[in-house]
Amino acid sequence: MLIHFAFSVVFYYGFSAFFEPISREFDWPRAVTAGAFSVRQVESGLSSPISGFLVDRFGSRKVAVGGVALGTLGLFGLGLIQEAWQFYLCVILVSMGSGSALNAFPSATINWFRRLRGRALGLMSSGPVFAGLFVPLLVVLIQALGWRAAMLVLAVAVGLICFPAAMLIRHRPEPYGYRPDGDPPSAGSASAATGAPSAGDSSGIGVREALQTRSFWVIAAVLGVHYMGPSAVFIVQIPYFESVGFPPEAAASTVGVFTILSGIGRLGTGFLLDRFDRRLVVMGLLACDLVGLLVLVNVSSYWMVIPFALCFGIGFGGMLPTRNVLIRDFFGARRFASIYGLMGSVTVGFGIVAPLLVGWSMDLTGSYRPAFLIVTALIAAAVPLPLLLKPRQLT
Repeated sequence: MLIHFAFSVVFYYGFSAFFEPISREFDWPRAVTAGAFSVRQVESGLSSPISGFLVDRFGSRKVAVGGVALGTLGLFGLGLIQEAWQFYLCVILVSMGSGSALNAFPSATINWFRRLRGRALGLMSSGPVFAGLFVPLLVVLIQALGWRAAMLVLAVAVGLICFPAAMLIRHRPEPYGYRPDGDPPSAGSASAATGAPSAGDSSGIGVREALQTRSFWVIAAVLGVHYMGPSAVFIVQIPYFESVGFPPEAAASTVGVFTILSGIGRLGTGFLLDRFDRRLVVMGLLACDLVGLLVLVNVSSYWMVIPFALCFGIGFGGMLPTRNVLIRDFFGARRFASIYGLMGSVTVGFGIVAPLLVGWSMDLTGSYRPAFLIVTALIAAAVPLPLLLKPRQLT
């Protein structure tokens, strides 16, 4: 949660505060600046299966430590860039490092929790909930120090927070004398009675078998279309609200409102996943995305930030634990991290398109709204897709 929080403050949510200062200093078209995040998606698609394989092979802690080191290095580099290619390279390094660290967490969480896995994953993904509250402070920091010095300060802060946190991760409970869910060593029969798999659970299918199932491709399509929403909004959220008349401080505060309300999705969806048909939960999250984007493209007053942030936040936040539960349900634990990583590489095409779309939209029309409307239409078309999944659960 700490690592997710730190990278969210600086990179996933907070980078929108750096978007305009960097573009102005180098006089880059918006499509050039936004294009780095499309390249980031390409990198994520290539590195995600690798990080998943490494987690299955070496465990979560080693992958997380390496990811934090790479991400911190990339943040330092961003504070020193002079050319567009350097900007792209540093964004890729931060993305590769933070993505590898974040890919390490779901597998460990699944290994430690069985009976209430949805809630555990919801809590695990809640690190960024308060990250948005710090984004207005980034705006103040940039105004006081300049964007370069601010980025270097943040790189130091990320390293100080994330390295100790990564060292605390434990991939499985058994080597440390524990069992999943905190069951005592003699609880084998109790686990069986409650339907929880035994320690060292290796049920499930391999990567090749997963690729041959319809479920894999349906889940990938749903996650990909869903991810276009945050990919399009996050990098220009502050510039967008400024473009519709919000003062810079008010525009930055919308990120805080969003992240706080996304906690409802992260935590609440975990409870829903433990109780209801997961397909219906996914459809509800896509519907929330849809409503949130419709509010966003029509925003005219600050009060409209609340329904946008609530709906879009529930959709975005809720899909984080949901994707982990879906992968575990349909493909099992044996090769979870590898399949999780491969799923990310398949959905990367959607993430590539979204940042380019918003950059081109602003350069060609002077508004981000056309790009948001295209993404909204695609999400609407994806709402019924979960019904193609057969109700299947390996746990």
